[in-house]
Amino acid sequence: MRTATRMVVLGNRQKSVPNPNVDPYLSSVVLFLKGNGTNGSTNIIDRSPTPKTISVFGTAQISTAQSKYGGSSLYFDGTNNCFVGTPVDSIYTLGPDNFTLEMWVYPFSASPNGIMAWNANATMPSLATLNPVYSNFSGAFSFWRQNATVTGLQQLTINTWQHHALVRSGNNFKWFLNGALTVSFSSSESFTGERIVIGTNGVNGFLSFAQFYLSHLRLTKSVRYTANFNPETDTYLNV
Repeated sequence: MRTATRMVVLGNRQKSVPNPNVDPYLSSVVLFLKGNGTNGSTNIIDRSPTPKTISVFGTAQISTAQSKYGGSSLYFDGTNNCFVGTPVDSIYTLGPDNFTLEMWVYPFSASPNGIMAWNANATMPSLATLNPVYSNFSGAFSFWRQNATVTGLQQLTINTWQHHALVRSGNNFKWFLNGALTVSFSSSESFTGERIVIGTNGVNGFLSFAQFYLSHLRLTKSVRYTANFNPETDTYLNV
């Protein structure tokens, strides 16, 4: 992957250096929801290089009450059928591909069940069966349906912004909390599904809707982080 560069003059020489304002992984980004917009708006825009139309259901909306970057974020009030979803797209069927899923989350409760899921079988807005990816039914980090095999799960912290990143490299997974490696595990399970749903999840038909703010959710089909990092400066989320 080529990294965007700029020229700087050092004495009588020119040197090409990385441009700190251009994401070197931009071409691999397949979903990027910053949550920018006016208060109460339901116009949620995908800022990835190949933008998709985002569908909004219930009372999901943009809010200026909380913001990580840009003055606004996505707000989910936890009521029934309050969520957003991407269109059906095979790009979300990751299979064994490497990826980085990250976001800033501001939960209202210690158990914000249903922050995000891959939707494999249902048609929106009827969500009968979802496969949870992020946030299990006790408010901790969760992976697919293998929660019991993952140790060191971290509870989400209420009323504060936290950066969460899940990175897959081959069969090795790493979960970073605020840039610090917190959980490592291995799995060969394939991610299936044809859309992403934010604000709800479900297991065996049981649905749960979470109350939280969300900012800068980004899915990159590449490994961004292999060791501890600074989520404020090393993610390109605030540019």
